[in-house]
Amino acid sequence: MKITIQMPNFNHGHYLQETINSIRQQTYQNWEMYILDDGSTDNSWDILSYFANLDNRINIFRSDINRGVVATINSLDDFCAGRGKFMHPHAADNPLISNLFFEKAIDAFQKFPEIAIVFALTQGVDLNGNVVGTWGSPKADVYHLTPEQATQEFFLSDYIAGEAVIFKDDLYRKHGGLDLDLGPLCDLFINEALAALYGGVFIKEVVTKTSLDNNSYSRKQSIINMVNQAALMEKKFFNLPLKSSPSQDLIDIYRNRKIGDILLYSSQMGLVNSLTQLLELIKSWPSTRRPNYFEAIRTQLEGIQNVIEEDLKLTIKNSLKIYSDMRYS
Repeated sequence: MKITIQMPNFNHGHYLQETINSIRQQTYQNWEMYILDDGSTDNSWDILSYFANLDNRINIFRSDINRGVVATINSLDDFCAGRGKFMHPHAADNPLISNLFFEKAIDAFQKFPEIAIVFALTQGVDLNGNVVGTWGSPKADVYHLTPEQATQEFFLSDYIAGEAVIFKDDLYRKHGGLDLDLGPLCDLFINEALAALYGGVFIKEVVTKTSLDNNSYSRKQSIINMVNQAALMEKKFFNLPLKSSPSQDLIDIYRNRKIGDILLYSSQMGLVNSLTQLLELIKSWPSTRRPNYFEAIRTQLEGIQNVIEEDLKLTIKNSLKIYSDMRYS
């Protein structure tokens, strides 16, 4: 049972050796890798050529111009169709940190032949290599997720980390693969859709690390684009032949958490709370000892506080309307 690995690359030469070696060191060795270099201007091609000569399972291709990550992934996706029973999408800057991931995934597929996807935890690191968090875990403490459980998990959290997945290639393509209209959510949607349709297995181990970059594709999206993409993701999910129907409470949880994440709601309300505390502090000053700037500062702080709160209310209202319009369009 072969695993096909697809990897786009652009100017990640300083990551490539660690990342490719992490795959070559997997205990499960029945895999092949296809790497498309998107017109890199660093030493990426030299490194890729070295590994392609070293290991005939590694196949490399090169674009003369930089076409962008979406076009590169799309080309890889088309090229890799049907080459292996399983697919593992992999980013050039995300090395595996467990050499047992492939082996454990194949074991899971053999134990539960009906499932479509196996996923695990990923560790986020900043540009200095500091660990900033771990994600990719469902709310339910389970190893095997049934389709019904996976349907519920879709609404509760973004529980599948795209950096740590292996799925059945034929089912991935049967259900449309990556829908680029979803932007950065395209891999999350198809991963969670496969789990909701066929079930999945969660390996409760950190198997890869993800480099966080403020210039990444996902972090360049505008608020309105992100809201539209999340609303479209909900609509597409409801169009799937699901084995169970979610309650309105679950739908509300999904919409509120998505909007909250997009608007950085917790951070903005934290700022409002800090302003409230500051206002309470200066209001506690004895009236006879207040400095000349007191009223000006108080007025400005209250004004900033009101602007944040009103903007949040309006944006949330408009976002919920986008969800309703999208769902029934």
